[in-house]
Amino acid sequence: MRIYLYEKYPQNLNSKTGLSISFSKLGDTHLSLGDFEKAKKFYLESNRLAGEVYSQDPRNEFVIGNLAVTFERLGNIISMSGKLNNALNLYENYNFLYNELYNISPKNEKYIRGLSLSFERLGDTYIFLGKMEEGGKYYFQKHLFSQDLYKKHPLNLSFQHGFVISSLKLADFLIKIGKPEVAIKYSMEGLNIVKKLLDSNPKNGNYKKDLAISYLKLGESYQLMNDFENALFYFKQNNSLEKELNESSPKDVETKNKLAVSYLKLGNTYQSINDFESALMNFVEYHKLEEELYLSFPDLIDYKYNFALSNAYLAVTYSKLGKFDNALTFYEKDLSLVRQLYNSFPDNIEFKKGLAFSLKSIGCFHEISPKANSKWKQYYYESKDIFEQLNLEFPNERVFKQELDFLKELVKNLY
Repeated sequence: MRIYLYEKYPQNLNSKTGLSISFSKLGDTHLSLGDFEKAKKFYLESNRLAGEVYSQDPRNEFVIGNLAVTFERLGNIISMSGKLNNALNLYENYNFLYNELYNISPKNEKYIRGLSLSFERLGDTYIFLGKMEEGGKYYFQKHLFSQDLYKKHPLNLSFQHGFVISSLKLADFLIKIGKPEVAIKYSMEGLNIVKKLLDSNPKNGNYKKDLAISYLKLGESYQLMNDFENALFYFKQNNSLEKELNESSPKDVETKNKLAVSYLKLGNTYQSINDFESALMNFVEYHKLEEELYLSFPDLIDYKYNFALSNAYLAVTYSKLGKFDNALTFYEKDLSLVRQLYNSFPDNIEFKKGLAFSLKSIGCFHEISPKANSKWKQYYYESKDIFEQLNLEFPNERVFKQELDFLKELVKNLY
């Protein structure tokens, strides 16, 4: 019907807006089915039409909101394809438009949520680009914004929940930059509020998800502080909740992904205390879930990268247990997948870093294992070259400097 109206009245702003909304919904449907190319096509058409309407009616709040949503949807799909700089431009437009709406009507909850989400999208994208300082600014901005709303309206459930999300997002950032003690403060802040929310509404799935994230962030913080007893306690709490959420929604991709992460965290912690059998049991579960996700969505690069990592964790653990045939199989799978990702997206810092570490790991394995081959020196040289590039791009990142110094010393003594 909306296509008919648009074809009959192509210059009518209402018919254009209606068709834009229809295209956006079609994009959502194709995205949920895993057809990312069709989703992107419909989001682009939705954005084009919404932009035409906005250019003719730039003060209409509904028009501004519709265009903002199309930028966010496009940003999400472009981000999934690995084009982070393009996604960043789209999220900046999204943020600009919701700033407009918020300035027009600062008490409108929809505008408040949209502006808050735009801070999060920008923060996430800067972090993925390796720009930690810029990403952190947006996370702190989101948290201050959410905290102010929560303090002014302490009984508003939406603002309470928004404050929980901002606290946990900030905790995640602080963990990434190596400040676990401060991260614990924000994780506990989120945990205490979400427990109260759950007490009043125990069947709310979103509150359960946030409780699971609170446990996860506390576990990660204690793990970073080498307090493995507390880390295991919180990771087990997280895993238990994620299993419950996955069982209630077995087809939900997000819950499956989070359950996979919970097994990864347990495996890592058991490995840290040299309990490699327990680590292996959890890494096997992690690998199984990541493989399911990757096979369901082979074009989604995040799942491909996570599947590569699951192979790496199994490789290391099998090697520790002396099962070298198994270890070699998984090292080679990991390297193949990460190399494919890096070749497709050479500007992606995570893939570049992942390839450098994969090459170093398989080089170490071939150097010391009974399954050694003549390629191990080549792996070291290639890893060193990539760490040299990373060190030039990020001179303040200590881990790149440490890895580069180690590999330089190692290759110097190869002959």
